[in-house]
Amino acid sequence: MNERMIPMIKTESVFIENILDELGRGSLVFPPTPRPFVWQPVDMLALFTSIIKGHPIGTPLLWEKTQDHPGSKVITSRDVTTSFKPNSSTAHAYILDGQQRLLTLWGCLAHDDAPLLSANAEPWWWDVFFDLKNKIFVHARNGRVPITYFPVRALLKTVDFLDASRTIQNEYDDPKSLIKEAELLAQRIRSYRLPINRMKGGTLSQAVEICALLDKPGSSYAPDQIISAFKFNGPNNPNLSHWIDQRLAALENENFGTISRMAILQSIGAIAGVVIHKTMWTGLPKTIDDQLIKTLDKAEKALFAATDFLVNTVGVPGAPLLPYMQQFTLLCAFFDKCAKPNSTQKERLIHWFWATSYSGWFEDVNPVSMKHAIRDMVQFALGESEHFTFMNTQESTRPFPHLFDPRSARVKVLLLRQIACKPLEPNTGQPLDLINLANNTNNWLSLFPLADNLAFHTANRILIPRKLGESPVSLLRNIPHHIRTKVLKSHSISEKAYEHLVAGDDEAFIEARGKTLKKKELHFIMSQGLKTTYPTPGHKKAPA
Repeated sequence: MNERMIPMIKTESVFIENILDELGRGSLVFPPTPRPFVWQPVDMLALFTSIIKGHPIGTPLLWEKTQDHPGSKVITSRDVTTSFKPNSSTAHAYILDGQQRLLTLWGCLAHDDAPLLSANAEPWWWDVFFDLKNKIFVHARNGRVPITYFPVRALLKTVDFLDASRTIQNEYDDPKSLIKEAELLAQRIRSYRLPINRMKGGTLSQAVEICALLDKPGSSYAPDQIISAFKFNGPNNPNLSHWIDQRLAALENENFGTISRMAILQSIGAIAGVVIHKTMWTGLPKTIDDQLIKTLDKAEKALFAATDFLVNTVGVPGAPLLPYMQQFTLLCAFFDKCAKPNSTQKERLIHWFWATSYSGWFEDVNPVSMKHAIRDMVQFALGESEHFTFMNTQESTRPFPHLFDPRSARVKVLLLRQIACKPLEPNTGQPLDLINLANNTNNWLSLFPLADNLAFHTANRILIPRKLGESPVSLLRNIPHHIRTKVLKSHSISEKAYEHLVAGDDEAFIEARGKTLKKKELHFIMSQGLKTTYPTPGHKKAPA
């Protein structure tokens, strides 16, 4: 290799403000084809938590080219839309690794215009606050911002910081302690140094190779493995990590073996009276050090009771379609206190599940709100309250999801309702294997993958087994006439939509099927007595 072509990689430490300044000036840009924004709200909060604690947040890789290539484009479609464009008057560097972190910092700390738009991120995600009273980062999804919530966006701008502080001074009874906490927070953000790898020179192929190596998955410790290694490793203590491994294997029988280890650990914590969060799980060893065996015995019963309820009562055929892992944790907390709920409790648990799934109540949950939610669930389980007092089951349902993102809780709810229709096999009209449909994403087929702007529409996805050499459109077009009506109905395809399918009018088909999916979903929402923004004709609500 020609040594002159070998890129130079230099590691440096920069303040967050400096890197944001580079982004704002256009000297640091995203590649022409950036990665989509895949972080969730909890990841964004965890980033800021790590920063104020002085923890490392990774090392972004920047590429300063010696030869010019087509510049950064505005990121659109399924990705975050940003204002990052290269400044033609200055040299610029591309962000090869660390896009999620840097975009989060920019969007939450420096972006002054309208919220960043993304098919994968809602506008409120970018409004991060620091709860000065409880000293944690939070979102305010419903627009209700308590006076103790200090906007992160105001931390680096003197005028905005003074405005936010003045509001506290005028409206809070004891403002000095809060303002002091805000000043300390700003100091920590300003003083944090972010390590950066800058690659100067090199070829495009070298940059691609480096990125490919960065994307190689490594092996890291899960929280339960760390706890087992450093806390419960004595001869008289069970190995927590092995215990979780064994329970996950057992949950495979109910197709819940793929539920996250963190969900199991959080469930154990809830039973032990500890809130375990992505950034706050270290309280577990201190709390259950002397009662681990007792806690695990209780947790095992609760895990299987919660799984049985989800599968056989609610109709969640597997962990991949569970909208929120916190729902599993809270159900474990319930069944730990109430092994045999009465009929009223069951009805209200079902209502709670669908209400929180449709409204997205858990989207911005934090350690404090989770603590209240666990207490809410335990009181309900013990019969101390007849309804949930903290978890709001009267929030409006979120709109119909037009973009098919299998990670989205709202899309998972829609898939659950499609599975509840018991889809039939197009050739024979026989019931399909619902377990296989739910737990194998290869069965969530796109009918028209090249349908321009509608390729990723939820109505363009159908739940049928993939067959080699045969497209799903072909399968549907060739349904035997004597079973066609019931097969189409089981897949939420109206006769009008089917006519468009046969004619090859993909956009008309997707639009027509979307209307049917919305209609069926609205019918179910109304039957559960949920509050919705859909047009609602007169109906009879189910017990809540």
